[in-house]
Amino acid sequence: MLEGATRLASSWCLVFVSGPSPVSTVVLGKKVSFGRSGENDVAVLDPLVSRQHAVVELSGGGYLVTDLGSANGTFINDAPVTTPTRLHVGDQVKFGGTVFRFQPLYEMK
Repeated sequence: MLEGATRLASSWCLVFVSGPSPVSTVVLGKKVSFGRSGENDVAVLDPLVSRQHAVVELSGGGYLVTDLGSANGTFINDAPVTTPTRLHVGDQVKFGGTVFRFQPLYEMK
């Protein structure tokens, strides 16, 4: 379980690290979808990102990343996500060529 997981879901975020098109910090809710399509909660304008690429979902006191069958994959700390995978503070999450860091919102720098 994440430290402080009893906090509201919006206490966690994904901070943009690198990629072809900067994305604002993503404050996480119960479920957030990522992809190139504007139908997602977060549109990632990266040619390596699929239209419906991945979801980050609150589950069991922590966040899980699930790849939605994307063409170029989803990675956590350079390891491919093949099944729903739990995030830990400081993890780097990569959708296509765009990288985010998972952290508590109060640690925003």
